[in-house]
Amino acid sequence: MQQEIHQVAEVADAIIFMTLVHPSSDMGSAIGNIYSIAPQRESQDLPVQLLATNDMLRVLWASPSGHLWVGTSDRGFWSSNSTRTMPDRPGQATRSRFTFAVARTCGRWRFISLTHSYSSH
Repeated sequence: MQQEIHQVAEVADAIIFMTLVHPSSDMGSAIGNIYSIAPQRESQDLPVQLLATNDMLRVLWASPSGHLWVGTSDRGFWSSNSTRTMPDRPGQATRSRFTFAVARTCGRWRFISLTHSYSSH
């Protein structure tokens, strides 16, 4: 198995990074984890694991307010955003052609599944 740091983002009080773990012959099935380290850390300080998942993580983004968003390969994303900026009920439509559904939670993280409506409105 190979492990690599795939993306890095900086928030006010930490440096966030996403690692991918995969067999050397199959990068496409890499699963990911999210870690945090303090910008002024001591050499013996270890990163703190923020999210451990078997999902195939693909992109990491930190909002200006410090919330993290992690896109997956299966039409969804993990979010540390605890505000009600998106629907919480499965199948609840938004103004776009996408429907959001909170599929599962993990501590302060929520996994939001996206489904696309191909019907014309």
